[in-house]
Amino acid sequence: MATNRCPGLTRKHRRAYFVWYDMIRRCYNTSLPNYHLYGGRGITVCTEWRDAFAAFLRDMGDPPAGLSIDRRDNDGPYCKSNCRWATVLEQNYNRSIAKIISYNGKSMSISDWAKTLGISYVTLWTRICKVRMPLAKALQAQLLPRGGGAHLRGSRMGNAKLDEEKVLVIRARLAAGETQTAVAASLGVSSVIVSLVHNRKRWRHVQ
Repeated sequence: MATNRCPGLTRKHRRAYFVWYDMIRRCYNTSLPNYHLYGGRGITVCTEWRDAFAAFLRDMGDPPAGLSIDRRDNDGPYCKSNCRWATVLEQNYNRSIAKIISYNGKSMSISDWAKTLGISYVTLWTRICKVRMPLAKALQAQLLPRGGGAHLRGSRMGNAKLDEEKVLVIRARLAAGETQTAVAASLGVSSVIVSLVHNRKRWRHVQ
């Protein structure tokens, strides 16, 4: 069982300690209401971390302000190679990768649907998880038409290559850690436009 008898260490690293403690509880305490989302579906904590808070602190350090622990592979264990400190938005994005979508008798992950449709994962994720489009509309291979009024507002500001869907894609990909340069190159727009969208100096009406 976890070794939590290190009062001096836990006082100095109080927040990291409670992250570690809660991580173990949700994986091994069957009485917790959210146990089925963690230990109940096979999520574990590596032996080294489970046995000692000091090992967890050595590998992860103290959590930066505004960040919490996240598993890169949402079906994988809590261990050094699979964990990072991430924002809530990054964690939600990560969890949605494994989301199963059922439509017209087929059930696949967003990633597999995107491959089948021949569109990017981020575009489909944005449609389903961010914009919450009806599946019949979201699961289209082509990019969706530009919205009339919204498109005109963008065009008047010099953003003729953008539409609401691409704006959401830009924000989602930047939140997931991609660079502005990479996002701009893949969408065929300038880094300046990506920066303006990211800082909400353009397309502020798109949430």
